[in-house]
Amino acid sequence: MKARKIAVLLSILAVLAIASGCSLLGGFARGGTGFAITADPPGGHPPFSVTLTATPYQQDGHIYGTYVWETPQGSYSIAGNNVFSIYVTDRDWEITGYWVNGNEESSKATVSIGLQNSPPAIFEPLNNGRHDRFLRPGPSEHILWWPVNKVLDSYAIDRRGIYDAEGDDVTVLDIQIRCSSKGVNDTIFMPPFTKLATGQMRYQVNTQGGQYKNAVLFYPGFTSPRFDEAGRPYGMGPLDGSYGWDPCHTFGLGCGSLGCCVYIYILVEDEWGSRNSAVFLWPMEDMTMCNGLTVGNGPFPTNVNYDLYNDAPDSWGNGSGSGAVWGHDDDIDLIEPY
Repeated sequence: MKARKIAVLLSILAVLAIASGCSLLGGFARGGTGFAITADPPGGHPPFSVTLTATPYQQDGHIYGTYVWETPQGSYSIAGNNVFSIYVTDRDWEITGYWVNGNEESSKATVSIGLQNSPPAIFEPLNNGRHDRFLRPGPSEHILWWPVNKVLDSYAIDRRGIYDAEGDDVTVLDIQIRCSSKGVNDTIFMPPFTKLATGQMRYQVNTQGGQYKNAVLFYPGFTSPRFDEAGRPYGMGPLDGSYGWDPCHTFGLGCGSLGCCVYIYILVEDEWGSRNSAVFLWPMEDMTMCNGLTVGNGPFPTNVNYDLYNDAPDSWGNGSGSGAVWGHDDDIDLIEPY
């Protein structure tokens, strides 16, 4: 009888111990199973603030124990508080958290902070710094220039350039130009022909009148069939004066007629990897030559508008092109007239 009472008493004590343990863990078993983290907001455009809330461990209605947060900026230990705010400064952010109290430790939970980023909007370029679309055939020089986030408010009647809603830096990846009556691209020039750290040509034009970023110089309807010793295509005008030869010559593949339409293609990417492209149709001397033509039946891809970070780039993403376009087809030394 005495032994039975002792057994019953031990059973009661064991139940009380288990209940006490569960109470201390706020309904979670020893070892912290079920630990979770939520992020508010779950994503955004860096830099932005995010608040992380972890599973609360309570005793007598109060959070207890220490929460440990492992972030790209370092580790943080916060006692008695399951809420943690941090400033997100980059993409690919993952934050891991867990709870500890003496010898007790919860399982770890990881939350990924998403990137929210819209691609740049592309409008028509400025033509030699002006808001016109009239092209004269070579040897007239034309500079097509896409200024970024300049005079592009929502009330602008004739927007020109590139607009990024988040104010990101924008890099031009590819520009191609082709006369509608030709089977090859017009040659584009970017004097002084410098390259980015990635090895890609820098779309920048330096002239005596100033520097144009996100721009190309070209002679409408002109494709250079010859290159100098440095591999640079012959131009029809003075360019930036860095050539060792007389640029005034008669070489080149022109349009079938002076009256034609010119396709202008541009592909851009912002600093967070979102890309967009656009194709424009501009007349050369005779606007009627563009009648019936659309960007869809031209030589360049349309509707790129994708996020490089989430979607695989298409075959045009590396600036591939056709024709004698400086910076794209370095293997082409000579294009025979047709």
